[in-house]
Amino acid sequence: EWEDRPVAAASIGQVHRARLRHEQVWVAVKVQKPYSAELFGRDFHVIDWVVRLVTLLRVLPHVKWRDGLVELREIMREELDFRFEASSTRTMRKILRPHGIYVPKVFSAYCSPLVMVTEYLDMVLMADYLRISREDPARVEQWRQENAVRPRLVARHLVRSFQRQLLEDNRYHGDMHPGNIGLLRGSRVALIDFGTTNFTEAGYLEKFRFFMRTLATGEFAKGADLSLMMAAGLPPIDLALIHTQLTRTLQSWAARTWVKDLPFHDKSMDNLTMEMMNVLLRFRCTMEWAWLRIHRASSTLDASLIELDPGIDYRRRTGQFFAGAERRRVKRALSAAGARRVVATAADVLPLPG
Repeated sequence: EWEDRPVAAASIGQVHRARLRHEQVWVAVKVQKPYSAELFGRDFHVIDWVVRLVTLLRVLPHVKWRDGLVELREIMREELDFRFEASSTRTMRKILRPHGIYVPKVFSAYCSPLVMVTEYLDMVLMADYLRISREDPARVEQWRQENAVRPRLVARHLVRSFQRQLLEDNRYHGDMHPGNIGLLRGSRVALIDFGTTNFTEAGYLEKFRFFMRTLATGEFAKGADLSLMMAAGLPPIDLALIHTQLTRTLQSWAARTWVKDLPFHDKSMDNLTMEMMNVLLRFRCTMEWAWLRIHRASSTLDASLIELDPGIDYRRRTGQFFAGAERRRVKRALSAAGARRVVATAADVLPLPG
């Protein structure tokens, strides 16, 4: 069986509902639109020409334009070959199972560079939930009660899972916008569309992990130090001056998180990241693309959080994550070492701060 009318559509593909004859299950079939590769290639040539021009004219030379072009080329290659997404979906299905996040099963035998087949999920897309919440609040409230969906609990699940993906598993969904989040009964969550799945180089991730920890502990001067360490390059500048401004930016954001009546955007991680990037760019410091990838993933998730839990406290949630991560790490270390090796592995179980 095949339904001609697509259930979803995006820039280079569309999804149809179908039923596999042999397995006798309903599936979602993602099909790439004709000439997508050619259109991407044409656009890329234009972007390449623009990058060459701005580089030649030395427009914002501290911005790594060529590095951005390499990043874009890699994204293009992965987006246009659905085998990358199928592989990422299988990987994330394993990673997210302990998080309590559902990922649809991939039917690998039917996948190709232009076609991807996954389990069809009966769920409500977050995008539809948010739209109908604005149009018909009474209908949404009735649906929430019938399906035991609590918005604030869903928000906590999403934040906790994203932090684990980013800081613990080092494999994260890079495009968690409302169209890629599904709501299930009992406040459970499903994620789809793993075409943009990222990881962070180990050394950079360690710095970013320490930076996030400083937000929870209030060590803002140390956070400013780490943000400078995460910059790709520092020109000849007065480091004391930029360090002071970064520290003040962190302190100001932390103070805003304590005020419940302030708008969500004033207290979000997206707002903090943008303010810090503005300070760094004002001093002509070059940003790493790794931080920009993380920022993109965080900002797309905010589109759901602002409606689910506008009063969410990022500092508190970050502190809770690190407490939980420490418990999981100790549990894994004890399990691997065994009772007879507990003392021998104490240095791994209880490391000193860097």
